[in-house]
Amino acid sequence: DTGNDVERMRITSAGNVGIGDSDPSEAKLSIDGVASGDYGIKLKQDQAVAGLFIDQNGDSNAISVDCEATGDYAVNITGKYCMNIVQDLSSGFGAQFQRNIAEAGSNPLVNIIDDNANNTQPALKIQQDGTDGVVMLIDSEGTTAHGIHFDNPKQTSGNIIQITNAEGLTTGAALQIDSGSASLATTAGGGIIEVMHDGASGSNVNNLIYLGNYHASASGTVPLFIDQDANGRGITIDSEATSAPSLYFLAPAMTTGQIIEVNDANSLTTGGCAYFFSNSADNTSSRNLVTIVNENAAADKAVGLLIQQDGDDAHIEFTGAGGGGIKFQASAMASSDANTLDDYEEGTW
Repeated sequence: DTGNDVERMRITSAGNVGIGDSDPSEAKLSIDGVASGDYGIKLKQDQAVAGLFIDQNGDSNAISVDCEATGDYAVNITGKYCMNIVQDLSSGFGAQFQRNIAEAGSNPLVNIIDDNANNTQPALKIQQDGTDGVVMLIDSEGTTAHGIHFDNPKQTSGNIIQITNAEGLTTGAALQIDSGSASLATTAGGGIIEVMHDGASGSNVNNLIYLGNYHASASGTVPLFIDQDANGRGITIDSEATSAPSLYFLAPAMTTGQIIEVNDANSLTTGGCAYFFSNSADNTSSRNLVTIVNENAAADKAVGLLIQQDGDDAHIEFTGAGGGGIKFQASAMASSDANTLDDYEEGTW
């Protein structure tokens, strides 16, 4: 079209190429004025080699994208294996995501979506082959927000957090939580570990914490061990139950051992091994502060209470202003043992 010439491409004396750019001095290849609906650059590669190869030897970005889009992505990749990043220089990162916006919202810096309900594959897998390398490190400066948060998980029979096959442990632990705080909550929710449940689950048996030692030969494994070095309680149970026990042992299989044992309390001076206290003013019904029941009539060798006193003080001492003594029920069985005190009062006084 003579007389209607329009410049489409320019090559400068420096070898820079401009397409739609009359002054491509800023780049070896500069493309401007892309028509609506067109790609800026499109590569169609049918060969089994990279569609685009950049050999970046300078100390700067190999690819830099300045995107002003507000509703779409700066980079969009589709495929089977969408991205592979190999760090082959030391003291760097495989990938870094950074944000410096003073914005209140719920948009994550990194968002991983596995959107198919039938997919059973993990959304994120981390393989750390270094023997002393940390698999995941979270450096959080948050004071009220969570370091890790699971939002509305739908597990019913599965576990929200699961650690499996930790058979290599010797002196290590599957989970360790350390805190040097001197201000942990005591009257409100809080603590190094806090387990909360606010569901009305009266019809179901729910264990907020379940410890299982499933190997019958693991006799040296203690499901729960508490090492309290301070002058404070080892366990405190604040129970609002009115008829259920605060501490319950379900069908123990003990034969020759003790279901409850306090051992080697050799530092006692004015303290005791056990203390039961009640200050209830209720006088409408009978109650026992301590109840011992041997309900099998054939268990003639079972003693309800055995006290071994090797010192010179009393085996049993009664104190208090109330009416005391020992009370026998009207139908108490008489004992043929002359050394046994019963309601017939044989024996020597």
